[in-house]
Amino acid sequence: MSIERNKTMEEKKDLALYALTPTGGKLALRLAEAFPQAEVFLHEKIATDYHQEGGSWPISSFPAEGLSKLLARNFHLFRSHVFIMATAIAVRTIAPHLTDKWRDPAVVVVDEKGRWAISLLGGHWGGAHELARDIARKIKAQPVITTATDLSGKTAIEVWARKQGLCLENVSEVKAFNAALVREIPIFCWSEYPKYLARLPEGVIAWDGWGSLAGDFLIIISDRTDFPRWPAKHLLLLRPPTLFLGLGCNRGTSEDEIHRQVKDILAEHGYSILSLAELGTIDRKADEPGLLAFARRLGLKISFFNQEELNRLDPPSPPSEYVKNILGVKGVSECAAMLLSGEQNLVIPKTKRGNVALALARKKLED
Repeated sequence: MSIERNKTMEEKKDLALYALTPTGGKLALRLAEAFPQAEVFLHEKIATDYHQEGGSWPISSFPAEGLSKLLARNFHLFRSHVFIMATAIAVRTIAPHLTDKWRDPAVVVVDEKGRWAISLLGGHWGGAHELARDIARKIKAQPVITTATDLSGKTAIEVWARKQGLCLENVSEVKAFNAALVREIPIFCWSEYPKYLARLPEGVIAWDGWGSLAGDFLIIISDRTDFPRWPAKHLLLLRPPTLFLGLGCNRGTSEDEIHRQVKDILAEHGYSILSLAELGTIDRKADEPGLLAFARRLGLKISFFNQEELNRLDPPSPPSEYVKNILGVKGVSECAAMLLSGEQNLVIPKTKRGNVALALARKKLED
């Protein structure tokens, strides 16, 4: 299982606040002022009283027995949830909707007196620990964090990876690496990109790949799939956002075909699809369903370039008759990839396969 960078995050709302009592409702509105992006959901009686008293904050209401139904709709719609109520109510409400730690949102529980901010779910990858601490600072509460790495004063591997914008390829190894951190077992890290080696968390040691590995735990940060295979009992693969994809496709090309062709072509050249940072194409493709769905699937931002922008560059491959005569540009895939990367550092020139044409540029190693 791999966790794709920012997957579907652009489709999610930021923060939902829930309260069942008048005291909890006041705290929810206080938090809403501290987190302007939040949406507030209050028990219908509290919401009615609030509006009758002239309250102007936009809130949504629900009947007491409707909290479970509301969560069925909201749970995966928001990145984070804050329940201002008893922990047991929050646990029973979210339980039917749990999947796993990599896909569940952050959940924090705050008592209605505002004394405790409890990180309940998604502490590391979901960001609940950070949210609990942030809430505690804003309302002068005590954050409650119970994970072993945090109690040991260590930064969990997945927290560090998320902050660096890295994609976790083999998440099954994360538990073993965090256990090694807590037990202070040496963890080594190799990467072609020096900037990541300069930002390693405490307990992780930069390794240049020379000589034998003096331990059982190795992190590799690379966009390559053909990196050296050092013998390590535990290997964690982190994919950096270093690849820029220029893409063209025939009208009506499906999302599945685009994904298959991109993944296969990148793999043939030794690059991981999980390291794609951004996608670029011609503006005429702004309404192409398959291409838009492909970008959503990988959580990729799309840049749409017009004729003038694409024609600023001279791509290494000659344009097809269609691209030159119908679209009026020198090239789509190569020019888009180069524009995204800011350099003419193509690592895969224009490649046409099926209904898809692509080119790939790579960030410089020293960046």
